[in-house]
Amino acid sequence: FRFTLAALAAQGRDIRISEQKIEGYQHFANKIWNAFRFSLPRLAPGPEFSAPALVLANRWIVSRLHHRIGEVRETLDGYRFNDAASAIYHFFWHELCDWYLEAVKPVFSEGSEAEIAETRSTLTYVLAESLKLLHPFMPFITEELWHKLPGREGSIMVSAFPRTEPGFFCPEAEEKLELVMEVVRAARNLRSERKIAPSDWIMVSLFPEAGASRRILEENLKLVSVLARAREVKLVSGASELGGAPAVARDVLVEIGVGAASGKKEEERLKQELAKLRETIRPLEAKLDNPDFRAKASPEAVAKTQGRYDELLMKIRKTEEGLKLLEAKA
Repeated sequence: FRFTLAALAAQGRDIRISEQKIEGYQHFANKIWNAFRFSLPRLAPGPEFSAPALVLANRWIVSRLHHRIGEVRETLDGYRFNDAASAIYHFFWHELCDWYLEAVKPVFSEGSEAEIAETRSTLTYVLAESLKLLHPFMPFITEELWHKLPGREGSIMVSAFPRTEPGFFCPEAEEKLELVMEVVRAARNLRSERKIAPSDWIMVSLFPEAGASRRILEENLKLVSVLARAREVKLVSGASELGGAPAVARDVLVEIGVGAASGKKEEERLKQELAKLRETIRPLEAKLDNPDFRAKASPEAVAKTQGRYDELLMKIRKTEEGLKLLEAKA
């Protein structure tokens, strides 16, 4: 509840309490708890933390953390509590949970001893500093989780509030991982547009036009594979090798495909989906073609029907595109 009030407390604006917002930030509390449940078996007390050097994701998350620390301190000093809450929320939910934790899962199962040790140390440090940032807004859950961290004594209330450390910023790691993330987003968007189930493995083909992008992706093909749920990720030497209608991520062309068995299954699913969409849109099309409906219905009703029609039409076109691509590759 306190976090909700802070998130809504923009300067010069009255707060309108919303049960939906409160419920949304309750989900955020659950997200925090689940992130710790995953992380606790993988944490390590170890010596005083130093800037990571081996794993790209570790360098990236520490750099992003210190950007957020600076942002939170600045907004709190300016009494912009909603901006501070927003900065913490986006860091923990999106950067830490959505990207970092997913990126380091393979490190714990396949990394070298040195990489695992660095990742355990980084994860412990980032979670501890995140709890300190969250504590003014969510005192009870952060106090509870603070005592679950290894090597922590006393209350989180008397721990030093985080400060930025120049040595922990890493623009190079941020640039590299941002490119990886943009490529993964492009692959995910293609998966969604072509109605490929999230559980299905895909194959990703990449054509980076710039040498720097090619070098970054060559170093991080495994990471792209993990984040995009791809069975195979390959770099091709020309755009003509991609086929289909590739997506663009900066200067990288991105195309995806599915295996023969998955492709046949996906083709059948898309045909069923297309038939269902056409059946759904038919009565809306008839209603919009009826002059009596347009003359007698309220403008709101016409607009609502038109909006639903346009939405279904877009889905039909995307589904048809996906089906054509699958049929062409069969």
